[in-house]
Amino acid sequence: MRDSRGRLNREGQGMSGFTLRAHEKDDAAATAALLMRPAVRHGTMVFAPYTPLAFATEHMAAPVNGANIVAVSDADGAVIGHIALFRNTRFQSHSAWFGIAVHEDWWRRGVGAALMTAMLDTADNWLGLTRITLNVFTDNAPAIALYRKFGFEIEGTMRRQMFRDGTFVDSHAMARLIDPPHYVATP
Repeated sequence: MRDSRGRLNREGQGMSGFTLRAHEKDDAAATAALLMRPAVRHGTMVFAPYTPLAFATEHMAAPVNGANIVAVSDADGAVIGHIALFRNTRFQSHSAWFGIAVHEDWWRRGVGAALMTAMLDTADNWLGLTRITLNVFTDNAPAIALYRKFGFEIEGTMRRQMFRDGTFVDSHAMARLIDPPHYVATP
């Protein structure tokens, strides 16, 4: 979030009931459990039902070449949100893709916006990325609205992209492009 001068609060403090911080290896099990919650899993493309927690935890403990941020409840320290930015390599190193999840008890309480703000600050001001992409189910209107709020646009629709709850589901490919920063030489 931003302070009274409009600067991003990099420590993640000052939000309503939660704090942002770096995802640590010890967070892997809690993050995996978050992603496997039925309401969260329904909107993400990560784990199928009955995925072993050990497998999901190992997946969530893997290093991320970009940003890996969690939102934790101030009341009990529980992981209530997660965003991971994965920088592409070689000829696509100017671009990345991300995944985000928020516990359903915290939907529409600013967690997703705070995670997006922190991730985009890292992408824009530390990694120099000019293209960030994601896939989102076409029936996830709240998520699409959040991404649009942060400048993401639909680039296309992938029909029958996923098989979820016995039905094929379409997804949108969305992207946010920014002009590369100009080089400023120091005297």
